[in-house]
Amino acid sequence: MLKKIYGILNKEEKERYTRLLILEINSYLEKIYEVMKPKVPLAATRIRKEQVVLIHAYSGALKMWEFKLNPREMVASGNMGKILVVTRGLTDDIVRKQRSLLIASEFYTYHAFANHPDPKYFSSIRSQNQMIDMTRHLLGLKNAYDLRSQAVRYIIQEIKEHPLAHFRGRGWYTHISKVSKHDTEMASVLGSSEHTFRQILAKQDKLYSPEMLLTEETLIQKEIEEIEHIMNLIKEQLKQKNGKELQQLFMLHQKNMITFRDVLQKILENFEKWELVDKKEHEELVKKHISTEEAHKLLLAEAEAEKIDINKVHLLFKYFKKEKINILTDLENRPKISA
Repeated sequence: MLKKIYGILNKEEKERYTRLLILEINSYLEKIYEVMKPKVPLAATRIRKEQVVLIHAYSGALKMWEFKLNPREMVASGNMGKILVVTRGLTDDIVRKQRSLLIASEFYTYHAFANHPDPKYFSSIRSQNQMIDMTRHLLGLKNAYDLRSQAVRYIIQEIKEHPLAHFRGRGWYTHISKVSKHDTEMASVLGSSEHTFRQILAKQDKLYSPEMLLTEETLIQKEIEEIEHIMNLIKEQLKQKNGKELQQLFMLHQKNMITFRDVLQKILENFEKWELVDKKEHEELVKKHISTEEAHKLLLAEAEAEKIDINKVHLLFKYFKKEKINILTDLENRPKISA
């Protein structure tokens, strides 16, 4: 029980979830830098493994992550510094993806604000002291948390990820402050608009339960985007001088990623056939140990069925998650493999 409450992970589990977290954050960053059109153009950047530090929660902890920011000049170049992430909730796929989305959006916010010609602009959102921010919030004063929240809302709406950001349930979800007034300067710095702000106002009161989120296209689309991000990483590796065995391994990984992407794309395109139902086979599926090949066959069968059991599709993702971790591990350990 305490292990679950405090999110205690052993060394191997920390390694696995660090890889998944980095994949998900970088996948969102790729999308954010592609979509946003800031006043000062920004060079797209990724987070690196050495920047992410997983920490166990302590009693009463409110913040699920915290940036240990570098000086403004370094942040402006895309070098943020360390990101401390609480392990509590990371084993829940939806909770982890929501956290990844918000971390990526906050990352981009710092990058954009640090490039503002006035240093005070970056200073206004730099504070990580939640007690000071909460006190200023209660007094109706400007504070870093509320400013970051508004910036993050602009970004999330621009990349159309509001359902995941508004997810509630299962504990450990993250609350974002609501907005009430359009900030022209902020929108310009981020690459957003007043039109986007009006969309935020129309949607910010709608919350999504786990069941509602399963019927949204967001999660399937996210899986496809993560696959494409992994495929890009593999392509980069295939351009390097690899030994024959390593080259064949990455070509196989690439083939498997294409196979999964295509079947998920087919499921996404048949959105009108989705149904959310509880079946006895779901309980049996949770207890089973199936291979990547079997998971693909089952997903393909769902894609071609008259009705798509979307619950089953999401249950099969846990097996696909293992495949993603294996590929990320191979990419990380490639010098050892080729040695």
